[in-house]
Amino acid sequence: FISFGPVSWGDHLPSLAVFLFLQAWVFLRWAHSVLSPSSTKFLVKSLFLLSAVAFVVFAVGSVLVGKGLIFTSGRLAALFDPKTVRASIPIIASVSEHQPVQPATYLFDLHVVTLLFPAGLYAMLFKYPHLTDTGVFLCLYGAASFYFSLRMVRLVLVLAPAACGLAGAAVAYFLTVVSRALFPPPTPPPTPEELAEEQEEFRRFLAVRRQKIKEQQQARGQSQLVLQQLQQQLQRLQHHEDEMNKGVRKTPPRPQPPQKILGREIGIVMLITLGLLIFIFIHHSVYITHEAYSNPTIIVRLRDQTGQSRLLDDYREAYSWLNYNTPPDSKIMSWWDYGYQISAMGNRTVIIDNNTRNNSHIATVGAAFASTEGKALRIIRKLDVDYVLVVFGGFSGFSGDDINKFLWMIRIAGSLNPKFKETDYFAKDGRYRVGSEAPPTLRNSLMYRLSYHGFPDVKSVEGREEGYDRVRDLVIPKEKGLTRLNFLEEAFTSKNWIVRIFRVLPPSARDRLRFRRSTNHTTNSPASSSIPTVESSPGST
Repeated sequence: FISFGPVSWGDHLPSLAVFLFLQAWVFLRWAHSVLSPSSTKFLVKSLFLLSAVAFVVFAVGSVLVGKGLIFTSGRLAALFDPKTVRASIPIIASVSEHQPVQPATYLFDLHVVTLLFPAGLYAMLFKYPHLTDTGVFLCLYGAASFYFSLRMVRLVLVLAPAACGLAGAAVAYFLTVVSRALFPPPTPPPTPEELAEEQEEFRRFLAVRRQKIKEQQQARGQSQLVLQQLQQQLQRLQHHEDEMNKGVRKTPPRPQPPQKILGREIGIVMLITLGLLIFIFIHHSVYITHEAYSNPTIIVRLRDQTGQSRLLDDYREAYSWLNYNTPPDSKIMSWWDYGYQISAMGNRTVIIDNNTRNNSHIATVGAAFASTEGKALRIIRKLDVDYVLVVFGGFSGFSGDDINKFLWMIRIAGSLNPKFKETDYFAKDGRYRVGSEAPPTLRNSLMYRLSYHGFPDVKSVEGREEGYDRVRDLVIPKEKGLTRLNFLEEAFTSKNWIVRIFRVLPPSARDRLRFRRSTNHTTNSPASSSIPTVESSPGST
C-alpha cells in the first residue's frame, strides 16, 4: 500500500507545482525583507524567477510524461481533452459521473447560487475596496472549479463550496448598498485642514460675488427694486463673513446635496426580493435533499402505474443470501458497479469493483458477459469464479439493470479485444433491441441468457402476456436458450427479480447434467425436452 504513486503519477504534478510555487513566493518575500531592494527591481526579478520556475516544471513534466516515466490517469486527461479520452478509454465514458454537465444540473443543485456566483466574482474583483489573499483564493478556486465541473458532472461537488462563498460575497455587497439607501451614514465632521480650506474658498467666493453685485449697482438703468435686492444680498454676504471671522459659524453656509445610490423605496423592495430568494433557496435545498439525495442507493425506489411509490429491498436480500448461503472463500463475478456493495454487505470476494483503474480486468469481465456461455466459461474458469451475479429490471421496471448497461460492457471489452464490435449486437435496423428482433449474437450472450433465464414463463404485469419486459416494453419470446443453461445453474433470484445469482457448475456436475438431458432427449417427446432445470418464479432459490 506504500508506493511511489505520489511522485510517479502525473495526477499529483499540479498540486506539487502549486506547493513549489508557494515555497518560491515565500522565499522571495523573505529575501525582500532581508535585502530591501527597490520595489521595481524586486517585482521584475520576482516575476521573472517565478515564470522561469513554472516553465522548467512544465517542461520537465512534459518530458517525463512523454517518455512514460510519469503516467496520467484517464480521469485527469479527460478534464483537458475529453473527446479523445472518452473515445479511447470507454470505461471513463461509461461512468455517468464522468459525463459533461448539463445546464439544468446547475439550477437543480445550486439554484439561486447559480446567478449569485458570477455576481460575487464581479463584486470581489471590482467592487470591494481591497482584494485580500482570501478573495484571490476564492476567485481562483471558483473559476477553476467551474471550468472542471463543465467537463465532469461529479465535480459540481467541488464547485459548490466556492459558489456558496462567492454568492455570500455578492449578498454582502448587495446588503451594503441597500443599507446605505435605507440608513444613510452621517456626514463626518471636517478636519481642521479641510475646514480652513473650505473657509478660504468661501471667502474667495464672497469677494467675487461682492464684486459682481457692486458692478450691477453701478450699472445704469437699474430700478429701485433691483438696487434694494442687490443691497440685501451684500448685507447677507457681509453677515456670513462676520460670523466666520467671529467663530460663530465654522462651516460655509452652502448646502451639500446628499449622495444616494438608491432610493429608500427601491431599497426596501430589493431587500424583500432578496429575502424571498433566500427563502425559496432554503425550501428548494430541503426538497432536493429529501427527494434526490436522501434515498439510499441500496434500496430501489420505483413508482407504479398509479403513481404510488414502491421501495424494493432486493439488493440487501441478495447480499444477505450470499453471506449466509455461500462458502466464505467464494468469488463473485458481476459488473463493477456492485463490487463495493458485494464486498461490504455480502462479505465475499469480487473479481472487479468500483475502483476502475484496472481497465484490462474490467474488459475481461465484459468479454465474458458478451460471449456465449461456452466461451464465457473459459474466462470464468481462468478467473476462478464461483458465482455470477446480474441485475435485471424487466420484472420490476427498474431501468438501471445490466441489459441497459450491456453496450458499455461490449465497448469496454472491444477496447481490449477488437473482435467484440458493438454493431454485432444491433438489430437489422441498426438499433439496440431485445426480444424477437435481437440478433443471434445478443441472444446467445451470457448476459442476455442469465438476465432472461426463465423469464418468458413469468407474468410480470397483470393483464399482459408472460415474459413482458416492463423496462423495454416488449414481450420476450420463449427460446430454448432461456430455459436451459449448460454450465451454470440458478442459485438465487430476489423477490422482485432485480438480483439474480447463478452458480458455476463443477465439471462433474456438468457431466451429470449433460447425461440427464441426453437421457431425457432419447426417452421423452421433443415437446418435453425444454424443461427448465430450476424453478423460475420470483424469489426462487
